Amino acid sequence: MSKGTQDIQLPDHTVSLHSDVVMVKAELLQEHPENPRLGNEDILEESIREHGFYGSLVVQKSTGYILIGNHRFRVGRNAFSMPEFPVVYLDIPDEQAKKILLMDNRSSDFGDYDEHVLLKLIQEIAEEGVGHLVGSGYTENDLQDLINKLATDGIDELVEGFDHDEDESSATSKTIPSLKFGKYIIPLTQEENSILEKRLIDYSNMTGSYYGFIRSILHVS
Repeated sequence: MSKGTQDIQLPDHTVSLHSDVVMVKAELLQEHPENPRLGNEDILEESIREHGFYGSLVVQKSTGYILIGNHRFRVGRNAFSMPEFPVVYLDIPDEQAKKILLMDNRSSDFGDYDEHVLLKLIQEIAEEGVGHLVGSGYTENDLQDLINKLATDGIDELVEGFDHDEDESSATSKTIPSLKFGKYIIPLTQEENSILEKRLIDYSNMTGSYYGFIRSILHVS
């Protein structure tokens, strides 16, 4: 422990972080009857088929109810006829078990993505060849949708207005179209704006997306 830091005081009822993983027969496990989460079993089946069943189920010891991994258990049992599963048992009261059940589901609701990092990662896998996205949870259509979304978001910022009239009380203030990238904002004439908009529409109609538009107008191969 580095100088100046303090030990984190955990509550007395904190679950042990060193619980052993044991293999348990499927018939001794039960999906939690109060699990409110609706999982996507198709994506879980794809995951197990490609990568195997990784990670452990978290199960309340006194009831055999699964707190974490209900849908993975269901898919493993029904789609792959797994006879046993890796389990970490928690010896905890019912109230705490229900809180863990809720928290595991709820915590994922607050997550989000850095979509630019996500795009880069998916593209790296996709570039390996057709079918390489299987087992990633994403498809070629998902990739194209993400490309289009980020391109559209960029276009929304591409032509934007800013007020050149410093007199806020002036009724003659007008919005000037501009091209924005990075820290630069380049004012456009109405003619330039119209030409750019037409080219963008033509490019989108031809390719089905905005991705690569800037390269096309810069004539970069």
